[in-house]
Amino acid sequence: MNAHSAKKTFLSLLLILSLCLDIAMTAHAGEYPAQSSADLESPGNFSSASDTSPGDMDENDSSDETAPDGSSSDKDNANTDSAGDGSSGGNTAPDNDSSADTSSGDDSSEESFAEENTLAEDAPSAKLPADETDCKADGEMDSLSAGGAAPETELTPSAAESETTFITLSAAGDCTLGIDSRYSHNFNKYYKKKGDRYFLKKVSPIFSQDDITIVNFEGTLTSNKKRARKTFTFKGPKKYVSILKKGSVEVVNLANNHSKDYGKSSLTDTQSTLRKNNIGYCRSTVISYQTVNDVKMAFLGFNALERITKSQIRSGIVQAKKNKAKIIVVSFHWGVERKYYPNTKQKSLGHYAIDCGASLVLGHHPHVLQGIEKYNGRYIVYSLGNFCFGGNSNPKDKDTMIFQQKFSIKGGKLQPENNAKIIPCSLSSHKKTNDFQPRILSGSEKKQLIKKMNKLSRKLKVSISSSGKLN
Repeated sequence: MNAHSAKKTFLSLLLILSLCLDIAMTAHAGEYPAQSSADLESPGNFSSASDTSPGDMDENDSSDETAPDGSSSDKDNANTDSAGDGSSGGNTAPDNDSSADTSSGDDSSEESFAEENTLAEDAPSAKLPADETDCKADGEMDSLSAGGAAPETELTPSAAESETTFITLSAAGDCTLGIDSRYSHNFNKYYKKKGDRYFLKKVSPIFSQDDITIVNFEGTLTSNKKRARKTFTFKGPKKYVSILKKGSVEVVNLANNHSKDYGKSSLTDTQSTLRKNNIGYCRSTVISYQTVNDVKMAFLGFNALERITKSQIRSGIVQAKKNKAKIIVVSFHWGVERKYYPNTKQKSLGHYAIDCGASLVLGHHPHVLQGIEKYNGRYIVYSLGNFCFGGNSNPKDKDTMIFQQKFSIKGGKLQPENNAKIIPCSLSSHKKTNDFQPRILSGSEKKQLIKKMNKLSRKLKVSISSSGKLN
């Protein structure tokens, strides 16, 4: 090969190599397109404009003080296991969790949750969008909350996953085990004369046959003598915890306006006493986890009479989901005393909790019954009224009830069955006074209370059958 031919061959090879390199570069660029500035931006923070307390909301209270039955309102006065979180009663609070209760209010300004409930760095933001329904848009609400069926999966479920687990929950209203120290009510006399089993004797068959029972514990279990500067303060000796224990109550809500009636240490006393007796409690930043029939449940409580932000509600529910709770029950202390219809604030908070993933919302504080709403397939019980209530020796409205719901879990998901009912009760076994012994109603009394609840729930689009079943 002469020099001219060699040079020609070399140039041809160089041309071919250049073409191959161009092809390779083009293919590479097509597989990994350049990112735009929009692609590189991090997700924006939620607007803090929505971090408003319910007190800032418009409260159009259209309720009146006349009972639905036409009477005037009173203007006078265990079958659960520990969730394995290392604390008695399934609570996430440490042995001395008074650090979570350092303010004079209900500590609703705190964002973290005791022990394992402290929000991790990679948890969803606790800030809320300006639109209160953005829990839906942000994907916090699961398929049942959205009113739809659970998404289908191509995986074949195991035999265990295909089985359905049922859990029956009972919920009752305000339980004040004791008295205001300035008044000579008879609660303590009844305890001395009749013992601890007396108070819940007539309803304990309901509580003992369910899987888990929750009530609103309104008061303190303490020996403190210095009362808070307020109209009414409630306390009982620590031994009164046996009333709950022997009445088959497993969880109590402490997020209310009487949890510190005898100082901050009275709350600590109450919490300690409950833990020692394996009774769970929830309030503010403390979630109670209970494992029932191998299903993890979370109980959250918020005192809406104090300043509370929606971000706290969402953070608590997000934390419960992160800790694998399949059923999330949220209790609110809200509303106006002796009002029979929920106000705008109650509806807004109840809807928001369900939008964020609550399975059930329970309400307390009005001291009378309010209606029940079915919102996006889940129930909001706006007020359960008084129950075993030592705070009033003779309330005019003695109507109360037990709300009971049978949850079903299949394939690790909460199913949309409508299996809920009310059990009509009176807070007293005596018609003309309060003997502090709730009883189950029957006959015409039961019929009358169901009629009353139907009237209270009519605008909330819930009807109740003659047997008490919710439709």
